[in-house]
Amino acid sequence: MAEWLKANPEEAGQQTGFTGGIADALAALDKRSFAAEGEISLMKLNSRWVAGLGNLTVVDDDVMAQTLGEIAHRNPHRKARLAILAVAGLSGHLSEPLRLGLGIAGWRATPPRPVTAIGTGSYMDIGDEKEMTWSLSLATGDRGYGVVDDTGARLYECVEGTKGPDINDREAMMAFDFASYEGPNIGDLRGEVGNADIAEAGQLCKKLKVGAAVHLLAENFDAGEKITSISVRLAEKEDKGQSRVILFAVIDRQNGY
Repeated sequence: MAEWLKANPEEAGQQTGFTGGIADALAALDKRSFAAEGEISLMKLNSRWVAGLGNLTVVDDDVMAQTLGEIAHRNPHRKARLAILAVAGLSGHLSEPLRLGLGIAGWRATPPRPVTAIGTGSYMDIGDEKEMTWSLSLATGDRGYGVVDDTGARLYECVEGTKGPDINDREAMMAFDFASYEGPNIGDLRGEVGNADIAEAGQLCKKLKVGAAVHLLAENFDAGEKITSISVRLAEKEDKGQSRVILFAVIDRQNGY
């Protein structure tokens, strides 16, 4: 096959492996392979060959994940590669308009409502328009709604609707009047930020390598601690060419927060 490919480079890309799309020389190889498979399974031969390799170890299914993890930890480049991925993730979080914009909008609310998580999005009525709206979890313990469009990012109050029954309580579910149920609605505007400020904050985070700085900080955390949410509280250029970025982060201390 290698000889045919070398001799027929222009035809190689036209091969489909099916009737009408396979050269005679390759079709002849197929016939030989099928004939050999009829005498003894190539899969069985391959299995026998693999099982005979001396550097292989039989691993039970229940310890396979642990074994693969141990192998991964032997990679001498693992720490550097994980650091690259971590910095890239943080940097993306601090530059992507949706997360960056809603984070700043939360801090511009009065009082501040730091965004800790962005949930699902759906179209909801805001005034006379339908807007793509994102469900937000806030550090204040309540919920909010966020909108990011061509003008900037806005954070709205969440007006909770009817409290439904516990879905695990069968009797309560049967007795509940679902016709009277009202879902949550969008309330008053609480905080907003324009696209120019969002872009400037993203540029400052990139210039100051904030993602790398946060990663270095996180490396000093105790075992089990990790950053679950991060947002920009303030990003500004100061006098004499100085710049600063103030962040808000939620740290999971083994689910204790």
